[in-house]
Amino acid sequence: DLGEKMKDFDKSTSTVAAKDDKLRTTTRNLRIREDTAKYLLNLDVNSAYYDPKSRSMRDDPFRHLKDEDAGVFRGDNFLRSAGDAKKLTELTIFAWDAYKHGEKVHDFAQPTQAAKMYEVFKKRSENLEEEKKKELMDKYGGQEHLDVPQELIYGQ
Repeated sequence: DLGEKMKDFDKSTSTVAAKDDKLRTTTRNLRIREDTAKYLLNLDVNSAYYDPKSRSMRDDPFRHLKDEDAGVFRGDNFLRSAGDAKKLTELTIFAWDAYKHGEKVHDFAQPTQAAKMYEVFKKRSENLEEEKKKELMDKYGGQEHLDVPQELIYGQ
């Protein structure tokens, strides 16, 4: 009968999802629900591409607007070029190149050593660049063309 079927469909034996205080389920809430989703900021078809799998919008959806009208969100790649990210990328590339050329350096295992080696490398390359410049000036001349008056530069 229908009554027996209803008894059999008890919440303890049911496979339907039921709220149980002992069973904890966690969901990934990545954003506050009151905030507007990234893909709803600019509904233009030619706007920045939103990747639903990684939940990222790498380009700036407001590239065509002025800075004061654009708002806060600049795209996910904006954070990759802000702060010390560029220095860290340069250090990592230096460590890879140095390791490839036989140096025993690793930027994650020994970050202080890698940073010190990178500073020494930058100083040596700057000194080498200055020496090349000086050598070319001695050989060909032209020092007077480097010291241009400011009036000529700005056309005043």
